[in-house]
Amino acid sequence: MLHGTGRDPTFKVGDNSLSSESRSWGLGISSRYNVFDGYSKYLNIGMKTRDIEAARLDLRRIHQEIVYRTITQYYRILNFKEILKVRKENLDWNIENQKIIQAKVDVGSGIMTDVRQQEVKVGQAELALVQAEQTLNDAKRELYYFLRLDVTDEYEFVDGVELLTKVKSDTVKGDGWYDLSIDDLISEAIKKRADYQKVTLELENAKSSVSMAESVNMPTISNSLSYNVGGTTPWNILDSRTISFGFNLSIPIFSGYSITANEQIAQIQVKTKQLELSDLQMTIKRDLLQSYLEIKTAEKKIEVARKSIVSAEANRALEEARYKVGAGTLINLQLANTDLVGVQVDYINSLFDLLLLEEQLKYDLGSINTENFE
Repeated sequence: MLHGTGRDPTFKVGDNSLSSESRSWGLGISSRYNVFDGYSKYLNIGMKTRDIEAARLDLRRIHQEIVYRTITQYYRILNFKEILKVRKENLDWNIENQKIIQAKVDVGSGIMTDVRQQEVKVGQAELALVQAEQTLNDAKRELYYFLRLDVTDEYEFVDGVELLTKVKSDTVKGDGWYDLSIDDLISEAIKKRADYQKVTLELENAKSSVSMAESVNMPTISNSLSYNVGGTTPWNILDSRTISFGFNLSIPIFSGYSITANEQIAQIQVKTKQLELSDLQMTIKRDLLQSYLEIKTAEKKIEVARKSIVSAEANRALEEARYKVGAGTLINLQLANTDLVGVQVDYINSLFDLLLLEEQLKYDLGSINTENFE
């Protein structure tokens, strides 16, 4: 700071005339630093650091959710594509069977009632094919919309056959990555789940808030340093120099109970975060157990569906042979074909159910890798 003082020689007070004059000029700089403030400074730094890390964990969980939803919708499309193939094969079989029935009528060994019945089956197969195409298109548009793509465009999707080859080859045994005890899965989820880690950091911040509220009751220590120069004229302002250094101790005595209120509010926040963390633990355990059991059920369903397909194929082949030689009825043949189509669809759905459940388990574990999609 720079200042100056002086007196006017012509100024008078009463009968006394001021005939002397003096001026001084000064320049100074000072600083003040809190040496100790009840650790609130360090607590605040730690809280801000945890806030940043919590934000990163929240973003990671959002990324995992986006990847998980994208994968599940993509699998649904591949699922519907495989079902579409089954519907197309069913239509081709019914058309071919209609030709066989018509040929029997033409040679006098069949009846027109069978032709009409088969025409109905062909129509039903055509309708089922159209519905399967519509379901597939709806799933595609839903994924396009989720990815913010133009829903009027068309995109190519990788064929699901290669994806299903591994699942079909050895479903019951699995590839082993989830063949762990439920306790091991829970421990892995606790270590990996970003949302769990986030709440843990928020709990630590709540505890720090209690410490900060309590630290207000502690004394504070600060130091001060100042440096001043002065002189009678601006040109000799450096003639006089003063350096001062000191400590200041402040002890709080009474704050109108506001400190106590802040401590209670902070303690309530700690209890809230502890309950949130406990609820999240229960949710993780429930979701993991449900996904794990559903995976085991899906594996069993695939095993049963495989055997059902073998049986249904053999039964339809038998009914075809019986009908061609006149030993069976068209109704039995159509029922055998319907059974085969049904178990084929169930088998495909079971395969993709397993794939989806595996992704669900990865999401529940917090182990979905997002780096390949960034």
